[in-house]
Amino acid sequence: MLKHKLLDAILLALVVLAALFFYKFVSGNKELEETVNLQALKSNSLVEEIGQTKQENYELFQRLNESQRKVEELKDIVEYLAQAIKGPRITPVLIEQIESPKIARPTEALPPSDTFNFLLVGQNGNLADSIMIAAVDSNKQKLTLISIPRDLFINGRKMSEYLSWYGIDILKEKVEAVSGLKIHKYAAINFQAFENIIDALGGIDVYVEKDIYDEQYPDGAGGVTLYAVKTASYHFSGAEALKYSRSRHSTSDFDRAKRQQKVLKAIQERVINFDFLKNTNGLRAIYEGIFNMVETDISLAEMIEYLARFQSFAVSGDNVLSTADFLNSSMTISGQYILLPKSGNFVKIQKYISGLLN
Repeated sequence: MLKHKLLDAILLALVVLAALFFYKFVSGNKELEETVNLQALKSNSLVEEIGQTKQENYELFQRLNESQRKVEELKDIVEYLAQAIKGPRITPVLIEQIESPKIARPTEALPPSDTFNFLLVGQNGNLADSIMIAAVDSNKQKLTLISIPRDLFINGRKMSEYLSWYGIDILKEKVEAVSGLKIHKYAAINFQAFENIIDALGGIDVYVEKDIYDEQYPDGAGGVTLYAVKTASYHFSGAEALKYSRSRHSTSDFDRAKRQQKVLKAIQERVINFDFLKNTNGLRAIYEGIFNMVETDISLAEMIEYLARFQSFAVSGDNVLSTADFLNSSMTISGQYILLPKSGNFVKIQKYISGLLN
């Protein structure tokens, strides 16, 4: 009996010892697991910090490279303009084509002939506020501006709406269908870029031929304000030139298109007389204004080449399709104001434009 009790006591002691050992083992493992997890968290945090630091260093490195690249580009531009504007015409442009978020690489080279056409679009938000063709004839050293009304109706939609609904390529197609001309290059410029470029040139000189008193001029905040200017000669800033170009409620869209052509001619005259070598800040402002706020398929190299080639060409303006010649005012079923060709098609318009250029 005593023997059995002693054996039971020994077994109980062994069970207690085993339980204690197991408890310590489990507790030790939990502490070890907690320690390992803590170290893992610290390691992950350190890795993230190192990764962030590497990313920040990489971004700083990229910005530094971008700044150095822009300095080199501006240096190239100044050197090129020194030859192109002050000296005889040079042929190949030595500046590399530059990528930009808004400026695509050219998908089509200009034709080998000396006549080609640019589409110039004044962009108000997503809408085409003004639509103009600049037809270049190098043999005659002539640049002909032709304005197409934004309210012209084609294939069930206004010209101004094609940009926002379908993009610049479809707008180009519609301009080609109306004019009969092949559009080789385009530039869509917003209002801020327009102002910036004129300000960078030091303003433009414009003669206002008749008074403008517009009580409905957009104030940029969803309302309207008064814009008034008397007949006289002015030196316009970018903001003043924009108002002169946009105002239409006291005149008409057709008169506005003529004023826009006049402003383009004034910009050309300013470019001819602008000393880019002494005004590198102005050159930088033009460069940044173009590359940040203009959508185009013209590369920087081509832009400089065009400046050198076309700056002294004679500009033929006042060519505006209107109700005085080819168009009739009308309304859609929903009451939207539109313009339609008087003849029912664009044949007469195409003959007129062909006559301007030949």
